[in-house]
Amino acid sequence: MNYLEKFVNHLEEALLAFGISLASIILFVNVVLRYCFNSGWEWAEESVRYLIFWIVFLGGSVCARKGMHLSVDAVAVRISEEKQRLLRMSVNVICIMFCMFLVIYGIELLELAHMTGQVTPGLEMPILYVYLAIPLGGGLMAARFAQDFYRAFKRAQTVKATETS
Repeated sequence: MNYLEKFVNHLEEALLAFGISLASIILFVNVVLRYCFNSGWEWAEESVRYLIFWIVFLGGSVCARKGMHLSVDAVAVRISEEKQRLLRMSVNVICIMFCMFLVIYGIELLELAHMTGQVTPGLEMPILYVYLAIPLGGGLMAARFAQDFYRAFKRAQTVKATETS
């Protein structure tokens, strides 16, 4: 694993830990303020909603890296290792295509939000900061699926090379 990949892995996990911690703290403090002092932060619920939105898209990349996305392996366990690698590579291609769909349409959504000047209702910040999670998360997930495809391809090449020698 090279330096850039390690850096991105740690950055993703640090951002996720920060987002989850921040959302938890905001919710906890807001609950205490509401029930103990009959007041609360008006912006708390909306900000936590946007944090969770970011957590989902960044978390999708971590799940792709660790092979934790939902899958059905009823077919895979019944076929040979070579066919399993081909199936895995095919699934990765489909996932990459879906992630590129997220990137392309996420960018279009960003452009629309920028052109219309949309802002969030409570925080009154540009909505593009929220929507940025879609193409960024999609791009990171596509990169992770591409890495897995490459590894499966290299394993297939290694197996073929050892079989022919």
